Amino acid sequence: MTVFCLSEDREIDEIGLRVALCSLRRHCPESPVCVFRARPSDDFRDWLRGFPRVELLPYSPPGASSWNCKPQALLHLMDRGRDEVVWIDADLLLARDCRYLFRGLDPEVIA
Repeated sequence: MTVFCLSEDREIDEIGLRVALCSLRRHCPESPVCVFRARPSDDFRDWLRGFPRVELLPYSPPGASSWNCKPQALLHLMDRGRDEVVWIDADLLLARDCRYLFRGLDPEVIA
């Protein structure tokens, strides 16, 4: 199953993260989502209660440095047993379900 991965460590950019999560809930409601959010606010934790498919990881991806964390985030989730992980930038807005783009790819492919 496709797992979406997002990360945001800047408090000022949390609104983008919220918008991205809303678009994922709308267009891929059954897909699990993992969000790296170091030091999440209580408000953000409360807000996520409306997103039962979202797993909050309240730390930065291990080995990551600031915004450049994509490889570390993806590898961390794969090390935890996730086979198909799709990175979504925290300021991205999905206009439709994008999972069809990844169907049928060989498990060894990085797209």
